[in-house]
Amino acid sequence: MTAIAGFIAFFIYQSMYAALSNAVVIEALSPSANLYVVDLPKFSKTQALLEKKGEPIAIPPNLRNIFAFQEESSSYATSSKK
Repeated sequence: MTAIAGFIAFFIYQSMYAALSNAVVIEALSPSANLYVVDLPKFSKTQALLEKKGEPIAIPPNLRNIFAFQEESSSYATSSKK
């Protein structure tokens, strides 16, 4: 009984594998497969921008630190005398 069940499971597995592989071949060879036309000027412009993006950015040495606050005057009383 288990041999029959094993044979049936193997047959189903083989059939499913064959169906999937045939579907892949049919999809790959179908005449409706589209070839995309590449716009070469846009492609070269994009390549140049990607190369420029990979270059490190020059950070100026006198860049303002927005997290360092320097107190010039305080609105709070610094002494308890009136």
